[in-house]
Amino acid sequence: MTGNVVLLGIEMLSFQRQQALNHLTPLVTFVVGIWAARALHLRATDRGRPSPYAAVLLWEIGILFMVSWLPASCPDIVITTCVVFAASLQVQTFRTVLGHAYTSTFTTGNLRNLSEAIFDRVTHPDSKRESENKARIFGIICTCFLIGATGGAYATRRIGNHALWVELVLLLLALERVRTRSV
Repeated sequence: MTGNVVLLGIEMLSFQRQQALNHLTPLVTFVVGIWAARALHLRATDRGRPSPYAAVLLWEIGILFMVSWLPASCPDIVITTCVVFAASLQVQTFRTVLGHAYTSTFTTGNLRNLSEAIFDRVTHPDSKRESENKARIFGIICTCFLIGATGGAYATRRIGNHALWVELVLLLLALERVRTRSV
C-alpha cells in the first residue's frame, strides 16, 4: 500500500489521472477489506465466538480460488483488487503470533521485530531467553515470507494465476488448524 500511496501522489502532481486511479483503486479496496474484516469480527462476537478466523480464511480461499482461474488476458487491476481485498482481510484479522504483534502480508514490521530481538539479545544478556524466542519467531516469519515470495514469483512465471493453488493449499491447512483448535 505504501507504493500505491507514493505513486498516487506522484501521478496526481503530474496530472496523470488515469495512472493515479490505478493506485487509488487498491487503496480503496484495502479500506473496504479492513471494514469487511471488522464486520466479520463483530458478527463473530455477536454470536459468542472469539474470532472470525475461519470465516476470513474461507473468504480468502474463495477469492483466491476465483482469481486462480482468471485468464492471463484479465486486466491487472482486476487481479490486484481481488488480491488486495483478500490481503486486507488477512492483515486485519491475523495480528499476533505467540503474543507478538506481526503482519501476515508484508514484512517491514516483522523485519524490524527480528532486528530488535537480535539487538536485545546482544545488548541485554538478562533477557537472553525472551529475545532469542522473539528472534526465532520473527526469523521464521521473515524466512517464510522470502520463500513464499520467491516460490510465488517462480510459480507465476511457470503457471500464471494457477500459482495461487499453492497458497490455497496453505490456507486450507490453516483453516483446518483453526477449526480443530476452536472445537
